[in-house]
Amino acid sequence: KNAENNSYELADYGSAIKKLSDHDLSIYLKRIKELKKITEAKKNQLTRLTEWLVQLVEEPVTRDEGTSDLQASFMALEYERQESEEETVVNKDDKGANAEEEAAVEESVFPDKNFRAGNTSEIAKILIDSQKNRLSSVLSHSINIHLAKLNNIENEEEIMPDYELIMLVGHWNKTYLAMNSYAVLQNSGNTNPRKTSYLLNLIAYLFNDEKLFSIVSNYEYAAAQPENEMTEYPEEEEVSSVGEVSDAPVVPETSGEIQEAETLSQQTVEGIVPADKMQNQTEAVEKEVRKITFKQYKEILWDNFAKQYGIVIAQSNIAK
Repeated sequence: KNAENNSYELADYGSAIKKLSDHDLSIYLKRIKELKKITEAKKNQLTRLTEWLVQLVEEPVTRDEGTSDLQASFMALEYERQESEEETVVNKDDKGANAEEEAAVEESVFPDKNFRAGNTSEIAKILIDSQKNRLSSVLSHSINIHLAKLNNIENEEEIMPDYELIMLVGHWNKTYLAMNSYAVLQNSGNTNPRKTSYLLNLIAYLFNDEKLFSIVSNYEYAAAQPENEMTEYPEEEEVSSVGEVSDAPVVPETSGEIQEAETLSQQTVEGIVPADKMQNQTEAVEKEVRKITFKQYKEILWDNFAKQYGIVIAQSNIAK
C-alpha cells in the first residue's frame, strides 16, 4: 500500500495481480492485518503462522494462497529428507550436520521482508492432526460440490479438481481419499464421462503415478470420440495385474543346439546379421494392433486403470 496516496500498488506482476470484489478485498485485508500481528509477535510465530495458513485454506477466497504455501513447505521438507539421505550415504560420520540443523531451526522464522512460508519445512513439521483433518475436510467438501455439479449432465461448467489441495492432503491422507474416490467411481460407472474423468484425474494426482496419468489421458481422448468409430489398439497398452509390463519384445525360447548354431553362423560372417534375419527381428519388435471401437477402447482403459490402481494402492499400503 502506497503511504503517500493511500492506494494499492502491484508488488509482483505474477501472483500479486488480482481483481477483487469489495467483499473479497475485505477478507484479504483482514488476513493481512492478522499476518502483521504474527510477524510482530516474539513468541509462537511458527505455530500461529501455521494456523493462519490453515485458515487461509478454509476460506475459499484465500484458499489458493494458503494451499500454495503449505504445499511449498511440504516440498521443502521432502527436499530436506532427500538431501539428508544423500549426506548420510556420502558421509555417515559427519557429526556437525545435526548441530547445523538445530542451529537453523533456532534462527528467526522471518529472516527478511521477502519471507514466504514455503521457505521453511518447519510449518510442515508442526502441522498437527486436527489441522490436517480440517484441511482434509476442505478437500472432501470441494470434491462433493464438484461431483454434485457433475451429476447434472446438462451443466456445461468446466469443473476441475483442486489439484494443489489434492497434492497437499495427499501427504498424509492419500490412501483414504483414493479408496473413497475409487468407491465413488465404481458406484457411478462410466456413463457420465465428465464425472468419470474428474475422479480418474483425482486418483492419478493423489498417487502422482505416470501410468495412471497416461491411462486417464487416453480415456479422455476416447470419451470425446464417437463410440462406434474404429481405432487401432496396440496390445501392449494393457496393464499387467501382477506388475509392470516390459516394453521388450517377447523372444521365443529355442534349444541350446539352435542357439549355438546361430552363434557359430554369426561368427563366420564377422558378426554381421543377415538381411533376412534383420527383417525378422524388425517385425518382431513391431507392436501388434487390432481394430476396435472407441467404446471397446474405453472399456479396456477402464480395466487398465483398475489394475494399475490396485498396484499403486498396494504399494502405498506397503510403504506405510
